[in-house]
Amino acid sequence: MGTAVSVTQETKGLDSMGSSFSTKVSAKWKHACGFAVDKLDFDAKKGMVLETSFSKFSVPGLSVGCNVTKSAYPLSVTYEDSMVACSLKTDAPAFGSVTADLALASEGLAVGTSLTFKGGKASPEDYPISLSYSGLAGVEAACEATDKLKVFTLLGSYKASDDLTLASK
Repeated sequence: MGTAVSVTQETKGLDSMGSSFSTKVSAKWKHACGFAVDKLDFDAKKGMVLETSFSKFSVPGLSVGCNVTKSAYPLSVTYEDSMVACSLKTDAPAFGSVTADLALASEGLAVGTSLTFKGGKASPEDYPISLSYSGLAGVEAACEATDKLKVFTLLGSYKASDDLTLASK
């Protein structure tokens, strides 16, 4: 069974005399099956906004979301566990942009990337990748490749003491 619907109402005076008002009505609702209306707003100026999600899949950590505004309903799929975080987002109904993010981490070592496809193109705008290490004895290092792997940035730091940290870029 679902839980009760939570409804709030907000009214604001738009001028100093209080002769003009703006009202917004909001609601939230969750069901035991995992479906939720995370946000349902009716605003006189912005129109309706609906944010929904579904989180109970047979794969722990997987969730799906959809947000509805006047002209679009962005879709998202995310997955997270102790080592992996990834997402896929798009702007329905136009599907003019699709973004995929991936991050992997284990024992101080992390790697991540984000790919964005726009305008129906088969190749991404860029394919940045980052690698970082946070190790023992206050050592941290990172390498990032951007601009289609043409620009590389190296970062490093060493915490010699509580009062002294050495860093480089």
